[in-house]
Amino acid sequence: MGSRERGPEAGPYGGPRDQERARSDSKDPHRAAEATDERQGLTNAGAWETVAAYTETLSDSGRKLGFAGVAITWILRDPVDLTFPVWIRAGLALLVAYFLLDILHYFVGAWVNRCWIQHRERVNQKERCSLEGDYTRPVWLGRPAWFFFNLKILALLAGFGAIAWHVATTI
Repeated sequence: MGSRERGPEAGPYGGPRDQERARSDSKDPHRAAEATDERQGLTNAGAWETVAAYTETLSDSGRKLGFAGVAITWILRDPVDLTFPVWIRAGLALLVAYFLLDILHYFVGAWVNRCWIQHRERVNQKERCSLEGDYTRPVWLGRPAWFFFNLKILALLAGFGAIAWHVATTI
Protein backbone atom coordinates (compact mmCIF):
# COMPACT_ATOMS: atom_id res chain seq x y z
CA MET A 1 0.00 0.00 0.00
CA GLY A 2 1.48 3.37 -1.01
CA SER A 3 1.76 6.41 1.18
CA ARG A 4 -1.37 7.91 -0.39
CA GLU A 5 -3.41 4.70 -0.18
CA ARG A 6 -4.34 4.06 3.41
CA GLY A 7 -6.95 1.67 4.61
CA PRO A 8 -9.23 2.42 7.54
CA GLU A 9 -7.02 0.31 9.81
CA ALA A 10 -4.02 2.56 9.13
CA GLY A 11 -5.20 5.35 11.43
CA PRO A 12 -4.49 9.06 11.13
CA TYR A 13 -0.70 8.67 10.91
CA GLY A 14 -0.55 5.85 8.39
CA GLY A 15 0.83 2.56 9.67
CA PRO A 16 1.64 1.26 13.14
CA ARG A 17 5.17 2.67 13.08
CA ASP A 18 3.82 6.11 12.25
CA GLN A 19 1.37 5.87 15.13
CA GLU A 20 4.11 4.83 17.52
CA ARG A 21 6.32 7.72 16.36
CA ALA A 22 3.46 10.21 16.72
CA ARG A 23 2.79 9.04 20.30
CA SER A 24 6.45 9.32 21.22
CA ASP A 25 6.68 12.77 19.62
CA SER A 26 3.56 14.13 21.31
CA LYS A 27 5.69 15.99 23.88
CA ASP A 28 7.69 17.70 21.11
CA PRO A 29 5.21 19.92 19.22
CA HIS A 30 7.54 20.46 16.27
CA ARG A 31 8.08 16.75 15.61
CA ALA A 32 4.43 15.92 16.25
CA ALA A 33 3.37 18.60 13.76
CA GLU A 34 5.81 17.23 11.19
CA ALA A 35 4.42 13.72 11.68
CA THR A 36 0.89 14.85 10.82
CA ASP A 37 1.90 17.45 8.22
CA GLU A 38 3.83 15.11 5.98
CA ARG A 39 1.27 12.34 5.94
CA GLN A 40 -2.17 13.83 5.76
CA GLY A 41 -2.02 17.58 5.55
CA LEU A 42 -3.06 19.80 8.39
CA THR A 43 -6.63 20.40 9.48
CA ASN A 44 -7.78 23.53 11.27
CA ALA A 45 -8.16 21.58 14.51
CA GLY A 46 -4.68 20.12 14.03
CA ALA A 47 -3.23 23.57 13.43
CA TRP A 48 -4.76 24.85 16.69
CA GLU A 49 -3.50 21.77 18.54
CA THR A 50 -0.01 22.61 17.28
CA VAL A 51 -0.34 26.20 18.49
CA ALA A 52 -1.57 24.96 21.87
CA ALA A 53 1.37 22.54 22.14
CA TYR A 54 3.88 25.28 21.31
CA THR A 55 2.38 27.78 23.76
CA GLU A 56 2.19 25.14 26.51
CA THR A 57 5.83 24.21 25.94
CA LEU A 58 6.84 27.87 25.90
CA SER A 59 4.96 28.55 29.15
CA ASP A 60 6.56 25.54 30.86
CA SER A 61 10.03 26.51 29.66
CA GLY A 62 9.41 30.15 30.55
CA ARG A 63 8.58 29.26 34.15
CA LYS A 64 11.81 27.29 34.47
CA LEU A 65 13.76 30.17 32.94
CA GLY A 66 12.00 32.62 35.25
CA PHE A 67 13.08 30.69 38.34
CA ALA A 68 16.60 30.42 36.92
CA GLY A 69 16.62 34.19 36.32
CA VAL A 70 15.58 34.87 39.90
CA ALA A 71 18.40 32.60 41.09
CA ILE A 72 20.84 34.50 38.86
CA THR A 73 19.74 37.83 40.34
CA TRP A 74 20.30 36.40 43.81
CA ILE A 75 23.83 35.34 42.85
CA LEU A 76 24.59 38.74 41.29
CA ARG A 77 23.55 40.80 44.32
CA ASP A 78 26.18 42.84 46.10
CA PRO A 79 27.88 40.40 48.50
CA VAL A 80 28.87 43.06 51.03
CA ASP A 81 25.60 44.78 51.87
CA LEU A 82 23.29 42.23 50.11
CA THR A 83 21.64 44.86 47.89
CA PHE A 84 20.78 44.51 44.25
CA PRO A 85 22.40 46.75 41.62
CA VAL A 86 19.95 48.84 39.56
CA TRP A 87 19.87 46.59 36.47
CA ILE A 88 19.62 43.43 38.57
CA ARG A 89 16.74 44.99 40.51
CA ALA A 90 15.07 45.87 37.19
CA GLY A 91 15.61 42.31 35.93
CA LEU A 92 14.18 40.88 39.15
CA ALA A 93 11.14 43.17 38.92
CA LEU A 94 10.55 42.08 35.31
CA LEU A 95 10.84 38.41 36.29
CA VAL A 96 8.32 38.92 39.09
CA ALA A 97 6.09 40.66 36.52
CA TYR A 98 6.52 37.59 34.30
CA PHE A 99 5.16 35.32 37.03
CA LEU A 100 2.23 37.66 37.72
CA LEU A 101 1.44 37.87 34.00
CA ASP A 102 1.65 34.08 33.78
CA ILE A 103 -1.06 33.81 36.41
CA LEU A 104 -3.12 36.53 34.70
CA HIS A 105 -2.74 34.77 31.34
CA TYR A 106 -4.44 31.63 32.65
CA PHE A 107 -6.90 33.44 34.91
CA VAL A 108 -8.14 35.77 32.16
CA GLY A 109 -8.31 32.93 29.63
CA ALA A 110 -10.36 30.78 32.01
CA TRP A 111 -12.60 33.65 33.11
CA VAL A 112 -13.40 34.90 29.60
CA ASN A 113 -14.13 31.38 28.35
CA ARG A 114 -16.26 30.61 31.40
CA CYS A 115 -18.34 33.76 30.98
CA TRP A 116 -18.86 33.08 27.27
CA ILE A 117 -19.81 29.43 27.88
CA GLN A 118 -22.30 30.45 30.57
CA HIS A 119 -23.81 32.96 28.15
CA ARG A 120 -24.13 30.26 25.47
CA GLU A 121 -25.74 27.91 27.98
CA ARG A 122 -28.34 30.56 28.90
CA VAL A 123 -29.09 31.12 25.21
CA ASN A 124 -29.44 27.38 24.62
CA GLN A 125 -31.65 27.03 27.69
CA LYS A 126 -34.02 29.71 26.36
CA GLU A 127 -34.02 28.48 22.74
CA ARG A 128 -33.88 24.68 23.19
CA CYS A 129 -34.64 24.11 26.89
CA SER A 130 -31.25 22.39 27.14
CA LEU A 131 -27.75 23.39 28.11
CA GLU A 132 -26.22 21.14 25.45
CA GLY A 133 -25.36 22.39 22.01
CA ASP A 134 -22.65 23.00 19.47
CA TYR A 135 -20.93 26.35 19.62
CA THR A 136 -19.09 28.42 17.08
CA ARG A 137 -16.20 29.93 18.98
CA PRO A 138 -15.79 33.65 18.23
CA VAL A 139 -12.34 34.87 17.21
CA TRP A 140 -12.14 37.48 19.97
CA LEU A 141 -12.52 34.87 22.73
CA GLY A 142 -8.82 33.99 22.81
CA ARG A 143 -7.46 37.51 22.41
CA PRO A 144 -7.36 38.56 26.09
CA ALA A 145 -5.36 35.45 27.06
CA TRP A 146 -3.15 35.84 23.96
CA PHE A 147 -2.42 39.43 25.02
CA PHE A 148 -1.20 38.31 28.47
CA PHE A 149 0.72 35.40 26.92
CA ASN A 150 2.69 37.80 24.71
CA LEU A 151 3.15 40.29 27.54
CA LYS A 152 4.55 37.66 29.89
CA ILE A 153 7.05 36.45 27.29
CA LEU A 154 8.16 40.05 26.71
CA ALA A 155 8.60 40.52 30.48
CA LEU A 156 10.72 37.37 30.65
CA LEU A 157 12.93 38.47 27.74
CA ALA A 158 13.25 42.00 29.15
CA GLY A 159 14.18 40.59 32.57
CA PHE A 160 16.99 38.55 31.07
CA GLY A 161 17.96 41.55 28.96
CA ALA A 162 18.37 43.69 32.10
CA ILE A 163 20.47 40.97 33.74
CA ALA A 164 22.60 40.63 30.60
CA TRP A 165 23.03 44.41 30.46
CA HIS A 166 24.29 44.45 34.05
CA VAL A 167 26.73 41.64 33.35
CA ALA A 168 27.94 43.28 30.10
CA THR A 169 28.49 46.68 31.71
CA THR A 170 30.28 45.39 34.81
CA ILE A 171 32.79 43.19 33.02
